[in-house]
Amino acid sequence: MTASGKFAPKLMIVQVHAAEFCLNPNGELAGDVRLGSLEFDRVWLQAEVADIAAEAVLLNDTTGQIEVHLQPANPFHAKFLAEVKVGDYVCAIGQVQVTTYEGSDTPEIILEAHQVAILPDAEQRRQLWQSELTELQSKVYGFNIQQ
Repeated sequence: MTASGKFAPKLMIVQVHAAEFCLNPNGELAGDVRLGSLEFDRVWLQAEVADIAAEAVLLNDTTGQIEVHLQPANPFHAKFLAEVKVGDYVCAIGQVQVTTYEGSDTPEIILEAHQVAILPDAEQRRQLWQSELTELQSKVYGFNIQQ
């Protein structure tokens, strides 16, 4: 559960991109994000690191990509950034945000991480994640993984 009383659902990146966002006139997220019957402001993702920048990583879970912003002043984030490599399988939990980069009119969905971790045994975890999502989403969230 988050401070707002909502939980962070476990989703695929394509599902985050398919969610409904309520934006204010400035193009900023105004309220919760919806996917089917789920209302949330945070998500739990597991994916492979496709690229690394000074304060962000780009994750790819084969369904899509999402930029995950980190805070280098946070000692846990600094340690993660110092150790992570392209190709590592990671977990990222954080707040979904919408931003528009300078020079672009298209809003981008990003994740403002509050927790990140490199996961060992990547191939086994990837398979377990897919199985967990299939069961969790059909039995608890009430939709299938293709949504």
